Amino acid sequence: MEEKRPIDPWWNQQTEDLQRREVIVCDISSFPVYQDEIAYPHLSVGLNLSGSARIRYDMNEVDFRPHDVAVVLPNHILYPIENTEDYHVKMLLLSSDFLKELKQRTLSHDYAKFHLDPCSHLTDEQANQLLRIYELIQTITEFDDLPNRHEMLIYLVDIALEFLNLYRKEQDKISKFNNNTSNEVFNRFCDLLAKHYCESHEVNFYAGKLCLSPKYFSRLVQKSVGVSAADWITEYVIVHAKQMLITRTDLNIQGVSITLGFPDQAAFSRYFHRATGTTPKEYRKQNGIGI
Repeated sequence: MEEKRPIDPWWNQQTEDLQRREVIVCDISSFPVYQDEIAYPHLSVGLNLSGSARIRYDMNEVDFRPHDVAVVLPNHILYPIENTEDYHVKMLLLSSDFLKELKQRTLSHDYAKFHLDPCSHLTDEQANQLLRIYELIQTITEFDDLPNRHEMLIYLVDIALEFLNLYRKEQDKISKFNNNTSNEVFNRFCDLLAKHYCESHEVNFYAGKLCLSPKYFSRLVQKSVGVSAADWITEYVIVHAKQMLITRTDLNIQGVSITLGFPDQAAFSRYFHRATGTTPKEYRKQNGIGI
């Protein structure tokens, strides 16, 4: 049996700090260790300065190499597999509220492409340019009382993302990302799932939101990512369920069930057991959490 890995509190601390600081730039030399896949509500943009890593993003494995930049969208599923000893990443983290305001002010950033292809490879010059912007953002974040701090961060992060879009243009010509119907539907589906996963776990619900028949919707998702819409929904809900069972110790299992939109605890337990082979109660016990 694979040894259970405890959740490192580092990411939880960053999430708490983001609510106060809006933007964080930090250095990562090794992965925070996770019990399971995990999803965070903020946007992260990592610039790999050295070393390499293997990561599962949603259901696909990604190799993350020197001078790669990876955009991990809010509420997507991330699971670090391994990294080399010389691994060093400069990470830009944006709170959900900050990202929402940024999107309202700057409509030019095409986030959809990162649903399918999170990594871009930069030249030495491009990586150094982006690193300098990161360092300037980091300097600004260290001054809580700086006049116009919020506006400065909005402009600087906008500049960083504009440079990233510029770097990405050439890669998009040979990337697996194509703006076809199936990929466009999948991108919209991802955004809807992040918004409504506590409201509905049914394919028909998301097909209806997209004004498509369930059969046609499922076929487009399968064509885009090779996984059925139903399996994608289940994977997404289970990741959030596991995360909530571990981190929301203020909630009993009934409370977790209600929060995730299940009609009752029994329905949640059946759903969880069918997907994982264990019950929510057993999962908490395995992770040393009182019921």
